[in-house]
Amino acid sequence: MFRGGSFESLKELGMFGAVELSKEAFKNTTVKESIVIPEGCTDVATGAFDNATVRTIELPSTVSFLSGTCFHEARIDNLIFHGTQPPRIFGYWEFFGAKIKHIYVPDKSVDSYRSANLSPWLEYEPLSKYHS
Repeated sequence: MFRGGSFESLKELGMFGAVELSKEAFKNTTVKESIVIPEGCTDVATGAFDNATVRTIELPSTVSFLSGTCFHEARIDNLIFHGTQPPRIFGYWEFFGAKIKHIYVPDKSVDSYRSANLSPWLEYEPLSKYHS
């Protein structure tokens, strides 16, 4: 999709309508500010954000599955999950090598995300603490 692109001058990259994140969609991509994935997207494909550098990624409430290596080696300041239920994962490589400063989830879902054990080193914060 945008593999290997550099969008240093874009403030936000938003996609609209029916979206499916294809394999390696944002691999090696740099976006200065935000990537906003619209409602309706259900899966984050293998390698979708592999080695990407992004300030903020927002995933919709409809995301229910994270495929292997989807955030592998990514550098993300803020990863926002809008789903009240944590997504299922393919295995244990989804966040391998990722450097994510903050992961925000709906306030009522913090404990659910913690107990889902998406990755042992991830910490979750209530979405109400997010300040763009």
